[in-house]
Amino acid sequence: TEVVWSVSPGNVASIGSNGVLSITGEGVVTVMVSSVSNPSLSETYVLTVSSGITAVKRMRGYGIEVYPNPALDVLNIDASIAAEALCDVRIYDAMGREVWQSGSLESYTMEVNLSGWNKGIYHIKFNLCNATKVVKFVKE
Repeated sequence: TEVVWSVSPGNVASIGSNGVLSITGEGVVTVMVSSVSNPSLSETYVLTVSSGITAVKRMRGYGIEVYPNPALDVLNIDASIAAEALCDVRIYDAMGREVWQSGSLESYTMEVNLSGWNKGIYHIKFNLCNATKVVKFVKE
């Protein structure tokens, strides 16, 4: 699927012809990726850029929000908009090992206790009835 990237405002970051996001200042920037063939399929990332460090504050896609990102002690997952299609949620470490699963989904808003977890990159896999959505987050 061919996609189009857009960034606003352009004074904080830009996307080169090679698709690489370049940080050009400090502030808040919105990055959006959309399908060329179906523009209604898109995902938006809000980034805070400070002293050359980029942090994804909140991610949206398929009605799922994961925040804060990076996370320190607690990760919030809000999948209430996708509730009817959501079967389960699992988190995997960088080595692909499952480190957490939602169990029975009595609530579509979850708070994951990260204390005791190693710092690093993790992937949250949302198993929907008709699709799978994977979101990356960082544990600080």
